[in-house]
Amino acid sequence: MICQNTPQLDDAELLMALDGEADPEVAMHVSQCPQCQQRAALLANVQQAAIARLYRVACPSSLELGEHRMSLLPAARSAAVQQHAAGCPYCTEELAQLDTFLSSADPYLHPAPWQVIKRNVQVIVARLTSGPQLGGLFGQPARAPALAGLRGEERSPLTYEAGDAQIILEVQNGAPQAGRKTLMGLVLGWDSEETMVRLWRDERLVSTVPLDAFGNFTIDDLAPGQYEMFVTHEPAEVYIQDLNI
Repeated sequence: MICQNTPQLDDAELLMALDGEADPEVAMHVSQCPQCQQRAALLANVQQAAIARLYRVACPSSLELGEHRMSLLPAARSAAVQQHAAGCPYCTEELAQLDTFLSSADPYLHPAPWQVIKRNVQVIVARLTSGPQLGGLFGQPARAPALAGLRGEERSPLTYEAGDAQIILEVQNGAPQAGRKTLMGLVLGWDSEETMVRLWRDERLVSTVPLDAFGNFTIDDLAPGQYEMFVTHEPAEVYIQDLNI
């Protein structure tokens, strides 16, 4: 079937008809012409495919929106993101969701990057540097490796390093309850009065303890298993992963 309109409608006129912006004469013709209706339907499919491919192509990334909300972007770029978000319902909604998350999430439970930014804390993953030490903790002599192997219960100290901090950990048998463990630690390089130790297991906070005047801490009555430790001395926080106790 051939359109009888002379001249025939071009694609722009058909698209305007689809959007409801065509002249009344054009809109009337499209409503009565099967050929133009078929062409308009094909153009609508092409238009929808293009919109889907270009969806939010001009929007800032989620990371950049988070950095904008935390005032971490350069002033010029932050102003550009703000101007875009003011006229973009998608970015406005995403920023609102981010605000809700930041106001409700626990900053100490596996913090997301923007939570770390919000607290201005630099998270440093501790590096295990040695196992058996030349001397034991708190001035006690270290157990000989052969003796430690015979007893098979208490392990040699572990030394972790992270930035200026050095953390030495030793697991001992707990008392009086059989099968429980005691974690003893020494933190060097940081002010003891401003340092806290948090021990987690299965995303649950097990214990929070401060350091004593000499940088020591003790956590008693621990079930054997795998833990995670955060040693916080703001603006820095050391993270020890996969700590076997």
